[in-house]
Amino acid sequence: MKALSLDGVWKITLDSTGESVEAATPVTDFNAFFKIGKIQDPFYGTNEKDVQFIGETGKTFERTFTIGADMCKSKNVVLSCDMLDTLARIYINGKLIGKSENAYIRFEKDIKNVLQEGENEIRIHFDSPVAYIKTRQKEKPLPKNNNGTDGAPYIRKPACHFGWDWGINLPVSGILGKTQILAFDEEVRDFTVFQIHENGCVTLEIKTDIPYDGKAAITAPNGKQSAFEIKNGTGEIRIENPELWWTRELSGKEKQPLYTIRIGSAEKRIGLRTLKLDRRADKYGRNFRFILNGVPVFAKGANVIPPDAMADRIDEKAEQKIIADCVAANFNMIRIWGGGYYGSDHLYDLCDENGILVWQDFMFACLMYPFYEEKYLSNVLGEIKYNVCRIMHHPSLALWCGNNEIEFMFTYLPEQSEIVKWYRKFFYDILPAEIRKYDRKTPYIETSPIGDGFRKNITADKCGDTHMWHVWHGGKNLKYYTKRYTRFMSEYGMESLPSTDCIEQFADKDEMHLFSKTMLHHQKCLSGNAKMKYYLLERYNEPDKFEDLIYLTGLIQSQCVGNAAEHFRRNKGRCNGSLWWQLNDCWGCPSWSSVDYFGKWKPLMYAAKRFFSPIALSVRETHSDAEIYLLNDTMESGDYTVKARIMDLDGKTLSETNENVHSKAGEPLKAASITVAGFDKKNCFLYAELFKDGKKQFETTAVFVPERTLNLKRAKIKAYVSGNKLTLESSTYARSVFVDIKGESAPLSDNAFDLIPGEQKTIRLDKECRIDPKSISVKCVNNVKSSHTDAERIAYRLQFAAQPENIANMFYYTFS
Repeated sequence: MKALSLDGVWKITLDSTGESVEAATPVTDFNAFFKIGKIQDPFYGTNEKDVQFIGETGKTFERTFTIGADMCKSKNVVLSCDMLDTLARIYINGKLIGKSENAYIRFEKDIKNVLQEGENEIRIHFDSPVAYIKTRQKEKPLPKNNNGTDGAPYIRKPACHFGWDWGINLPVSGILGKTQILAFDEEVRDFTVFQIHENGCVTLEIKTDIPYDGKAAITAPNGKQSAFEIKNGTGEIRIENPELWWTRELSGKEKQPLYTIRIGSAEKRIGLRTLKLDRRADKYGRNFRFILNGVPVFAKGANVIPPDAMADRIDEKAEQKIIADCVAANFNMIRIWGGGYYGSDHLYDLCDENGILVWQDFMFACLMYPFYEEKYLSNVLGEIKYNVCRIMHHPSLALWCGNNEIEFMFTYLPEQSEIVKWYRKFFYDILPAEIRKYDRKTPYIETSPIGDGFRKNITADKCGDTHMWHVWHGGKNLKYYTKRYTRFMSEYGMESLPSTDCIEQFADKDEMHLFSKTMLHHQKCLSGNAKMKYYLLERYNEPDKFEDLIYLTGLIQSQCVGNAAEHFRRNKGRCNGSLWWQLNDCWGCPSWSSVDYFGKWKPLMYAAKRFFSPIALSVRETHSDAEIYLLNDTMESGDYTVKARIMDLDGKTLSETNENVHSKAGEPLKAASITVAGFDKKNCFLYAELFKDGKKQFETTAVFVPERTLNLKRAKIKAYVSGNKLTLESSTYARSVFVDIKGESAPLSDNAFDLIPGEQKTIRLDKECRIDPKSISVKCVNNVKSSHTDAERIAYRLQFAAQPENIANMFYYTFS
């Protein structure tokens, strides 16, 4: 196969004004005009409102290219565009050769009959996505879009491009991925692989996309290559003593074993494994757990959204950052949310290598879609075929999920209405049947959250998965999650502010306060900034400095999600997963993310590295005791020692217990208990350590009252820098020590931890460099200044809770 790249400089011209710019693909219209200064940065200040005209007009992308006689002589000469987003008409030498109306399908068309040897012209015209959906919405209105522009479901592109409750309204058009001309004769371009596991062996059944006779090869993880025959497009190979693919905590390995199959120029990497979604009845109701190679998995991770609203900035480096962060924080699953993009081949490759499972939504989210239109349905079915066939061989693929929250959000619509009947027909009948045409085994659920039937028990804990927004949207207190025993928590979360580095990317210094024009514009959730303050005041006093407000919202987010995740892990078997909303951001904003748009880890990510650790300790406070649980998500049992101490704020031990315990593989264990009754909770904390063979494996701390009531002394934290290492110590108990390095997005090995008096803590920047001491800031709760009274704190929370929309939400979530 020969390839001629069409990436490079294209001329882009707006229909409305005739203005042109030149930009190299992959590129979107907004970014092309921004990069040369024709529009202001859409992400800065309130510029979003001033650049909408770009999305409201059509535009033409064009360039010339030269093709040689050798390519023109091939039997097939195909224009291949990875992604045309979205409403595109493609012309070669002035002749219309095709249309593309789906950003989720690679556009391919044979252009041999319109090419000429030598110079040729390609022109791609994109209609305005905004004008299109407004016209369609006017013709036949769809239910209101509470997150963005009405009518968004009419077009097959990311719904979040039209705004979301964490995202900018930036309806881009453009050429993304690779654009090239492929020349070939009869050649295998794709093949499917199905696995049969029996008697400790794996048989691979292979089918090529054309009738093919010839040799194929498989390369084992150790590099050993074996040849096998393909006859009339089918082949089979049996693997003795297979190396199975596992998630990271189950294999105990950094990288997972992968086999490479090559047929002609087509190549795929696979992992040998079985994976099931167990939804059988049990004593709690009906299960919802993933079983990998016969071993139950507790899913640990977060929901992933597109990492940039400027879609042409989403490259392999951005995806590597996402997965590197997941690996470092001990994830074993991500959920690719249904309002953005399907996972790319590169993203799936990274998940395959690193043992991270993927819950893949189809791209339908929070909106009702017009499946009753024959043309629309045909377009969608093409999308399903393309993406199922593209993704299904990846061992990391754990689940196909029909949609995000549609069934949950639109229960108010009558079941007999046309749009609801078609919703049910598509997700319960058409889609699963279409998947099974191509993918025999990957589990499928119709929607998330799901109960045990259409519109049945969608919000129940006893079955299915749960999106639990009682905290945040429903106003419930931070400890509410510990009252719930969902079978699988696939969405929950708490908003926080991004880092100072991130805020400086989109706001002037005089706009750096919670209720400034810019900060409110970048907050896309109704009353979101006020709500962050409401939850902050549950545990802390309002700080005087904005930089401390950033720090404290991060701590609240971390404590909220961390307490929930540990509760779910302590109840493994009844609850089988914890995926918070959301991992990342697509622009600079306050949001539920744990990694901000600058790439900086918030306190939640550092906490996750601990509470998602394969071996961890978790503290559960009862009326009089603190119970210490040993959480084991590995396949190894072992003997451990748990040491727990109640200490005063100067580091003096007030009470102590030591327990020798045996931890069974894959099971939580109540390992120790220590009484807290009789101690002044305002003047003490718990310090628990886990040892194996005399070596410390894990440590954790806990306080028993909100931080605002602790009698914390001002902490004089000493910091010593050596290369990329930083050593910290304090003479008093220092709560939630957080280190920030100005301008640096690489994470530290640990952060947002408590310093025990008299002990040193050394952390390392995940980067080979010398840390500049002048770039370091160290915060802790002890040193946050507040001139606000407790009466002010109480008054604010009461006034916020009394607002009509908050009363309505609290009422709704009390009974849902």
